[in-house]
Amino acid sequence: MVDWGQAFEVEHRRLFPHAPAALTTLSNSGMALDHLRALGGAAYLPGRVIARDLAAGSLFVVKDAPQITRHVYGVYLSRNPKLELILQALDVISPGHRIAAELAGGG
Repeated sequence: MVDWGQAFEVEHRRLFPHAPAALTTLSNSGMALDHLRALGGAAYLPGRVIARDLAAGSLFVVKDAPQITRHVYGVYLSRNPKLELILQALDVISPGHRIAAELAGGG
């Protein structure tokens, strides 16, 4: 198994409390994919990262494996001159899931 970060490790441990710890820990999904390509193994990786390998048949999805979702957050100043571009980018990253919040006061 390849573990690619602390947030992933916490979620994986929740889903598989009795699984042994990963022998390899990598800092991002791209590095984990490179590791799998070179040495084989199993890993939870984002669909966008493995799409080509799935289509080529060099990787496969483990049937009935629970899915792990990751959350993306964006923090920005509401008076940022590029606010519209920032909001468009957030919609690309997570379509339809943007939550607007304004903080009163502050400095």
